[in-house]
Amino acid sequence: TLQEDLTGAAFHPLDDNLLITHGRGHLTFWNRRKDGFFERTDIIKP
Repeated sequence: TLQEDLTGAAFHPLDDNLLITHGRGHLTFWNRRKDGFFERTDIIKP
């Protein structure tokens, strides 16, 4: 597996269905689907 350093995570202040994680060399948006699971969108890939 790929180990990524996670330095922060927060929900968008106006959208509870959007979680943003960031770290060394990555930025990822996580959108909560209707079934409750999150779908990953890499903005900056590690």
